[in-house]
Amino acid sequence: MRAVRWCLPIGLLVGAGCNQLLGVDDVALGDDEPAPIDAPPTGGDGRELDAAIDAPEIDASGWVTLSQTTSDTIVDGHGVVCAQSPPIEAVRDNRFFRVFPIDTAFTAETVGIAIEETNGPLALDVRLHTVASLPPTAASLVELTSQAVSLPGSAQLSRIDVPLDSPQAIAAGTNLVVELHVADGVGAGRTFHPGTNGSGQTADAYILAADCAFTEMSTFEQAGFPNVHLILSVSGTIGGP
Repeated sequence: MRAVRWCLPIGLLVGAGCNQLLGVDDVALGDDEPAPIDAPPTGGDGRELDAAIDAPEIDASGWVTLSQTTSDTIVDGHGVVCAQSPPIEAVRDNRFFRVFPIDTAFTAETVGIAIEETNGPLALDVRLHTVASLPPTAASLVELTSQAVSLPGSAQLSRIDVPLDSPQAIAAGTNLVVELHVADGVGAGRTFHPGTNGSGQTADAYILAADCAFTEMSTFEQAGFPNVHLILSVSGTIGGP
């Protein structure tokens, strides 16, 4: 069983009275209460992460991918999500974010998402926002576009490119926010874990999950998982449409 980070019970949940964040290690759970876990190691020298984005590589056609993880390899058993507690470990409503400061005018055309696992059809949304100042808050996000992504069945260690129906021209000097929204899957018994690794990142990713008491955008480090690096990218062309 995955490790769990227990949160305050919120409302009346079907089959459970508390929510959890699924963690990254294997632990044994007792009959009466969950076993605590320590935060995973940083995997580095503990220094504060630089919020700057490394210069992306641009191919001959002008296509560029913005990413903040040093590796796109999904590590099995590493992802963190807010989910209903046992015996039914179904995913609750989760929002995952990365913020990309845009130095040169850019047209966002494709969002790259990573999935560690899901056990069946599940409604996802990819969203683009801008935010005027950092660190971001949910209230400060200005939505540009939202697009549904339907997963037809189970997925394991999968990366999916989502072409945007409405590409978005992003001006230089803008903070572009890319979001993966995962809808509540309790009714259908759906599980979900985002694709992550601990190989390094150039900026923090964020999670917002009210059912686990994260009612504001929080870094994974603030949530207790500093070595969980979310794989989420955006691709497009330099300049306007």
